[in-house]
Amino acid sequence: MGGATLIYLAMLASNTCRPPKFRSATLAAAGLGCQRMACSGYVEVAAAKPFDRFYQRVIAAAGVPPSKIEFVGDRLDKYVIGPWSSGMRAVLVDGRRLTTAAPEYLLNGTFGISQLAQLDEVIR
Repeated sequence: MGGATLIYLAMLASNTCRPPKFRSATLAAAGLGCQRMACSGYVEVAAAKPFDRFYQRVIAAAGVPPSKIEFVGDRLDKYVIGPWSSGMRAVLVDGRRLTTAAPEYLLNGTFGISQLAQLDEVIR
């Protein structure tokens, strides 16, 4: 990209009751700190995954078209199939993969990674 700096908006979308300070700590612990990303904290969603209402609230909170959203998670049903059905792309974090394994294209624009540190390699 010729030295251009990419800025990503990191959102933690959850239907749990964890306080905001813990959610920010979760992002930081995952290596998604604000030095590379514009952190928006979290979105409180009054719906549960894998229901469509949850994903529609995430899209509305992000303020961008669903095709620009990479939904990241560790379960196929909640973090891949649900986002696909709402027009988002997905990244499946599979801790069973070798940590040295390269990101793998799976299907329908979805990549499989073994750890969040590989996220930069698959966000497009």
